[in-house]
Amino acid sequence: VLALLVAYLIALVAIHGWFGHELRDWDAIGRSWTATRFQPFYYHYFTTEQAALVSVVAVAIMYAPMGLLTWATYSVPLFAFVATLLLATIFESSKLFLEGFHADPTNILIGATTAWGVRRALRFLRVAQSRTGPCEAESTRRDASSKVNITQTSPVGMSSILGKDVAILATVIT
Repeated sequence: VLALLVAYLIALVAIHGWFGHELRDWDAIGRSWTATRFQPFYYHYFTTEQAALVSVVAVAIMYAPMGLLTWATYSVPLFAFVATLLLATIFESSKLFLEGFHADPTNILIGATTAWGVRRALRFLRVAQSRTGPCEAESTRRDASSKVNITQTSPVGMSSILGKDVAILATVIT
């Protein structure tokens, strides 16, 4: 996991232009800070819908691996959010110092929320998979009269229903 984290950080450094862009002087850094808008989605509002959507998706893809890495280390989803919040703050703040970039504070929230969501989704999938392993699913298919406990397989929280009702429902839906 540590090797993946290092490779991921190097990729982020390269994506954010730390290797190929010149540093601004102090006056330009001050002007860049003054020009930064802190309203959520400000820069997305003043562009085309296509450019805004591409930007949101690109930032989400850029920080989604943090959710995967925190899942691999068995960290809680809040850790994914906070760690990505700090990481994205560092990278967005660095854009103040680099020529040709402008900092977008919304990217910090998009990145942190994406990492949190990926971590939550992976946690849900792991819990759902552990509760309904392949043996249980196979035995449910063989014995249609057995009870299937929906609280174990679904976040909806229904108590329980008969297996044959599930089979009837599945045939109606398909």
